[in-house]
Amino acid sequence: MDQQFETRLDYTEVFTISSSGMLKACPQVKEPINIIGGTGGMIRSNKDDSYTPLICGGDVEGVAKQNYCYSLLGNPVPVGELMHERFGAASIVVNNGTALWVTGGYDHKTTWDQSGTELIQLDNSGSGSTFLTSPSWPLPQAMSFHCIQKLDGGNKAIIYGGESFGKYVPLLSDAWIINLKADNDESTWTKVASMSAARKEHICGVLKVGMAEIVVAAGGTWKFDYTELILDIVEMLRIEDGSPAGDWNTGPKLPVPLFGAGGATTEDQTRLFVAGGTISFMPEENSRDVYSLHCEGILDCEWTKSELELWDSRASSVLLILPSLSRLDDILYSSNET
Repeated sequence: MDQQFETRLDYTEVFTISSSGMLKACPQVKEPINIIGGTGGMIRSNKDDSYTPLICGGDVEGVAKQNYCYSLLGNPVPVGELMHERFGAASIVVNNGTALWVTGGYDHKTTWDQSGTELIQLDNSGSGSTFLTSPSWPLPQAMSFHCIQKLDGGNKAIIYGGESFGKYVPLLSDAWIINLKADNDESTWTKVASMSAARKEHICGVLKVGMAEIVVAAGGTWKFDYTELILDIVEMLRIEDGSPAGDWNTGPKLPVPLFGAGGATTEDQTRLFVAGGTISFMPEENSRDVYSLHCEGILDCEWTKSELELWDSRASSVLLILPSLSRLDDILYSSNET
């Protein structure tokens, strides 16, 4: 019987992105710990507008889920601690870029998905090297391996897809929107149109076309009973003034069926980058490819394959984009996972 071996990567690959979407490789960054299934974001300091690439939760060394947060820069020690262990959580940066809102995921104690969420924010009272956490709005239901994205300039957020309460339960096609600017007592999730394909571990992003925003759900896995498929299906939801304008529509298919890939949108929301991911179950095969999605119009979107590849194939990774002060180039971080 053939044996399969999982390689844990302990470095971050870094690229610069030109205004035309071209990539250029930069030196690799050694990472503090081997993590898969984590979540993260670029957190801005109120003191000097510097950014910290932060990764939280996930599975460490294949042993246990964990609740620590690590900076991808600096010493290999935790800079913060979530209140709960979270694997397969999803997050967005909020509070003008100074906090990470971590949602859902599950832990190793119960293997149950969580409906709770929490904020992790830079502690400006000291050296600025530590983070503090606090509870936040709960999700409309427990979930993991879902997507969350900001809408309407950060005033709202949308969550869609994922898994709830175990691997033998049907996946989610549902989508909800919440107003992030309302008081806690007044913020409620509003259910909107559902995707046609239930999915988890899909790629997500929000692109801007004119005055409209386009929510993207690409790939992922679909399953029913014991049948599981890798999807190349892409669905898009048009958002106008923070609210859906109709149902989900079919977008251009991914170049290959894909799940567990890192996804990140450029600061101007003109390109969604996708790196790595799993393209086959048997045998299990991860990708080194990098793709980008660009839309000239609502119904005029196209995938482009980058000439550059990742150094190693990897999946269950985190992809982050550091805004450039010049606004000419962004920096693309592809984190350490398998």
